Amino acid sequence: MREFPSQLSLWDVVRVPRRFPQLFRYHKATLGTVMDAHLSDLRCKSLFAALWPYLGLPPSRLSFVYWTVMLQSFLEEGAFYCQGSFQRLVNAFVEGLERHGGELLLTIRSGPL
Repeated sequence: MREFPSQLSLWDVVRVPRRFPQLFRYHKATLGTVMDAHLSDLRCKSLFAALWPYLGLPPSRLSFVYWTVMLQSFLEEGAFYCQGSFQRLVNAFVEGLERHGGELLLTIRSGPL
């Protein structure tokens, strides 16, 4: 992905599928479908997909390419976590928002996403 051009010329459109065959093979796949094709052990699948909550969609709906970019980043650069908890980060954002006259509005959603 690091070598993938950020802007595609007309010539890139022709060359890119040959240069990145795996990317094009899985560009529409979900993490779930790729795991089903290559892994049979449920515990192995669970471990492999353990980081899906960071991207907000379950493996059955999560883009495999999007997930691999995140995983590559974690493996090469390391993962970071808020000191204390993510709730403390949210609380700090809300506190700053309110201190500057803002108001946080929440909506309650019912049904599937």
